[in-house]
Amino acid sequence: MGMSLVVISIGWGLLAGYLLLRGTDSVIGLLFCLHGLFDRRWKKLADKNATGLIRPQLILKLALRLGIYAAICAFLLESGQSFVQREYRFSHAGLPGNLFGVAATVAILTLLLTSLRRLKLVWRMAHEFDFAERRERTRLLKR
Repeated sequence: MGMSLVVISIGWGLLAGYLLLRGTDSVIGLLFCLHGLFDRRWKKLADKNATGLIRPQLILKLALRLGIYAAICAFLLESGQSFVQREYRFSHAGLPGNLFGVAATVAILTLLLTSLRRLKLVWRMAHEFDFAERRERTRLLKR
């Protein structure tokens, strides 16, 4: 095993861990958006004059963005894995596999708090009335 395989194992492990975490939190965020849409629908069915409901366009826009991001992460993870296996004959057995696993775990644990904050933000945007609108207005004013 050469030094290049060690560097590739660690580098691909870091990148794969990041892509796996971001793909997973995008899928979870997408589930939050679907829950927000169903929650809104049930409130509307229960009370025709329900106030304080989030516009479904905002939730759908967020869900579309998260779905595209999850698909991109999955595509990059799959194509990167096939590239590393094809070009460098990388396998997950032995020391290269262990280095890959440790690097991926380090990447995931390092970025886990950021991911949880992002999921909390997605939950608030999909479930808290007027949160997404205020956030959008603030973002537009900062430009």
